[in-house]
Amino acid sequence: MRPGQRPQRAPTTAKEILAAELRLRQTQDRKEQIRDLWQRLHMVVEDRAGTITTAPYIWPARLEVFPESGLPVKLSQLGYVVVSRGQITRIGPPKSKWDASPFRILEAYDIDLPGKR
Repeated sequence: MRPGQRPQRAPTTAKEILAAELRLRQTQDRKEQIRDLWQRLHMVVEDRAGTITTAPYIWPARLEVFPESGLPVKLSQLGYVVVSRGQITRIGPPKSKWDASPFRILEAYDIDLPGKR
């Protein structure tokens, strides 16, 4: 508590209690909506050969895709905030026996929800 600030008192009337419960429900509904948006983003990214490397339900989400992927543009058109974070190198299985290099160059992006959360 800050100096000069009065302590917040608990709701005492039925009207105050109902208003407090409504605010709590709205906050919980918003959190569920954000979790649902993250799940949908994850499904779209997986279907289009991308990877989200952040922990579940963390915003902004870190997206990694191959340079030729159109996924960042598509997500931007859908209303997500897409910020490029440059290229990164990952190790994976060789593409073919003629291209035996295990290194992959990927583009990294931060994906966030528009507006305030």
